Amino acid sequence: MARLRGGPEALEHFLTDAEDLVWRELSIRVPVKTGTLLASMYTTRTPSGFTVTFSAPYAPFVEAGTQPHFIYPRSAKALKFEVAGKTVFAAYVFHPGFSGRWFIRETKEAIIEPLTQLALANMTKYLFAE
Repeated sequence: MARLRGGPEALEHFLTDAEDLVWRELSIRVPVKTGTLLASMYTTRTPSGFTVTFSAPYAPFVEAGTQPHFIYPRSAKALKFEVAGKTVFAAYVFHPGFSGRWFIRETKEAIIEPLTQLALANMTKYLFAE
């Protein structure tokens, strides 16, 4: 007959494994141009599990996109950028918007099955002993 064991340490093992899984899967899907967005990712334990946060202020826009909008200079009289190798100054520019990369949503969809398997494996390993 199997007896129940494990308790809090079993949950801790599962959460650690789940964090690792989520971290790996997000790392695969996070768009990388400079590496700043990926480097801004961190996890925090909560009473009900853990959260994954991106501290880069532009993370929500990479995930969900933006509507078309104007961009104005914040602390200068003009914006400065390069087009075809030439420096251009502008009082404002029109950004056509961006549909988003949806890397968080894709990760959530991708981890459902592996997370379920991980939970079952941890329950078997840590909660039930012969």
